[in-house]
Amino acid sequence: MQVKVEEEDQEKRFGLNNRFMEAAMEASKDADMLAEREWVEQSPRYGQAEEVGQDVVAEIEATYDQERLKTLVDLASSGGVQDRSQFEEPLTMEKLESEDWKERYAALDRMPDPTTEDLPLLDRALDDSKMSVRRLATAYLGEIDDKAVLPYIYKALQDKTVTVRRTAGDCLSDLGFTEAIPKMIEALKDKSRIVRWRAAMFLYEYGDETALPALEDALQDPEFEVRMQAKMALSRIQGGEEAKGSIWKQMMEMTKEKKK
Repeated sequence: MQVKVEEEDQEKRFGLNNRFMEAAMEASKDADMLAEREWVEQSPRYGQAEEVGQDVVAEIEATYDQERLKTLVDLASSGGVQDRSQFEEPLTMEKLESEDWKERYAALDRMPDPTTEDLPLLDRALDDSKMSVRRLATAYLGEIDDKAVLPYIYKALQDKTVTVRRTAGDCLSDLGFTEAIPKMIEALKDKSRIVRWRAAMFLYEYGDETALPALEDALQDPEFEVRMQAKMALSRIQGGEEAKGSIWKQMMEMTKEKKK
């Protein structure tokens, strides 16, 4: 069982603990595992391929402890269907204070769909010493469609790790609250090019005239991708074109319209 990380035209593979292979063999003893196995694409990660691969392996191993693997094997053997709710457990402050980061990560992973009531817990997770925990907490904030999450996402936007800051930018884009425009204008000065690009993209999706001076400055950014995205944002705003939001936001709006 492996994790494959692709970067441009290169790929690296990282093996999971042997217990995953043993579980897969047990679950597929009445099937052709080689014929049924497949790569399952995950959300993009940001950083060096080696570091990303090691992080993902550690997160998977934290999420799927031996007890959870056994449950999955039993489900497969009985012909059952996996339901995420089977593994959901209420998140508590006590769980987030465990000394083992894997236990903290697993507790966060197993929480039910987050709501505004969970903001104090997610805020605590944003202070975690482990990047993986902070990144997952940030991603959960992006699932709460309420402006009450904004101060917490802004906090993540100041994280010391670029992966968390970029995730925070993605969350703001998905939520589409224009109140975040000033913060994303500030993010055009981030030390990471992928965060600056994410900020320029947000301003293309949602920005208004208040972003013009910062976007003009961004035309001098040392990175081509940032300059190009800033130019596109400037062109839209100066041309009077309406902000349409992110592709994700547009798809969600279309879905809502179809349900009416």
